[in-house]
Amino acid sequence: MALLIFSASITSNAAIVELEFSGTYIEPWNQVVQGNFNYSLTYDTSLDTNTEFYAAGQTIGTRTTTHEWYGYSDSGVTDMDVTFDSRSWLASDFAGLYMSNNATANLWFDTDIAVATPTRMWVALSNTDTQLLELGGSSTNGSSVWLDVGSSIEDLMGTYFVYTESLSISSQIVPEPTTLSLLAVGGLALLRRKQRA
Repeated sequence: MALLIFSASITSNAAIVELEFSGTYIEPWNQVVQGNFNYSLTYDTSLDTNTEFYAAGQTIGTRTTTHEWYGYSDSGVTDMDVTFDSRSWLASDFAGLYMSNNATANLWFDTDIAVATPTRMWVALSNTDTQLLELGGSSTNGSSVWLDVGSSIEDLMGTYFVYTESLSISSQIVPEPTTLSLLAVGGLALLRRKQRA
């Protein structure tokens, strides 16, 4: 019974999520490979100040969603490593992504990241060198709207552009220190019980 309680606490208390995004950029005109990327981001959902959520079939503006949309604020980003070649972006570089007058977030995912790994997303980062990095995106056919996969880096001066239509997303939930302590105590109690038997 104690083990069931400790197992449940991992799910309910885990609010720190480590996300990784990887793929290979190519130059679009000659389809020349420009290099692999591997970005990481740590997000603490307890620091999130965004409450945007849209269920599949709900409307954002005038368009119907084809899957769930979860909005997050950049306030939950506690660590990140987003660098490609000599280009890098910081936590202060997140852009606000507006889907309508009432739908705004710095990060959009198709899942609750504290529960499951997303498969689609939309994040935009613009650094001081006027380089725009997008992870995922948003697409519409006029009546429906959905999150994309893929990534691109664009020099806003029009001299640099790389992209990929394939974006791999992985994540893991990091248990909070109190949860780890409970697990340790539960393990010791179980060990003592077995020794007595």
